Amino acid sequence: MFKNIYLFQPQYSVEVRKEDNYWLPYSVACLWSYCSQYDYINAYYNLKDIIFKREHPEKLLEKLDNPYLCAFSCYIWNEKYCLTVAKLIKNKFPKCIIEFGGPQATIKMLEENSFIDCIMLGGDGEQDFLDLLTRCSPVS
Repeated sequence: MFKNIYLFQPQYSVEVRKEDNYWLPYSVACLWSYCSQYDYINAYYNLKDIIFKREHPEKLLEKLDNPYLCAFSCYIWNEKYCLTVAKLIKNKFPKCIIEFGGPQATIKMLEENSFIDCIMLGGDGEQDFLDLLTRCSPVS
């Protein structure tokens, strides 16, 4: 049975020609692109969604289907939103692994928020994320 993964890089919309537009969630897409080249990752995990639009947190929570791991790419412009969503996810799905990474992620964030299970700091994010998935899979 696949374990569902959700990747979060939420942002505000940018209005261009009277239409809402969004920057592509490049950071989290790179993580999955790197990890998905390994057969054992594809055999065990299912990328359910990449969340890049800011939605009302409760509405977003309704869309999640049995998340095993939710990974947040945290920046100054989305830190509070990510923390709010992550806490709601952990309350509704207590066994879900909550991971934070990106330039705004710190050890202090981990210490102050008991719903966060792990933080990725600096380094090579793709390899770190692969290491996390490998440790959480049955092949580890």
